[in-house]
Amino acid sequence: PAVLIRTSTERPEVLDKGSVIIGGIKSEDVEQAVELATSMYENREPYVEAEDYADENVSVKVIKLIQSYTKIVNETVWLKR
Repeated sequence: PAVLIRTSTERPEVLDKGSVIIGGIKSEDVEQAVELATSMYENREPYVEAEDYADENVSVKVIKLIQSYTKIVNETVWLKR
C-alpha cells in the first residue's frame, strides 16, 4: 500500500481497492497513515491494484493524447491561428 500526502484525490478507485491511504498534510496524520500502511504490508494484507494502473503502453497513449489536443489548445488558449 501507498500513502497519499494530500487531503483528497481525484482517483477514488485506488481508495476503493485499498492500495492507497490518504495521509493528509499534517505530520501526525501522515505518520499515522504510514504506520497503517507499514502494518498492512507486514501482515501481508491483500490489496488489488486498480486496473488503470496496470495498463501497458501508457507513454504512447499520453503522447497520442497530447498530440490530439495540441492544435485545439494552441487555437483556444494561446489564440494561435
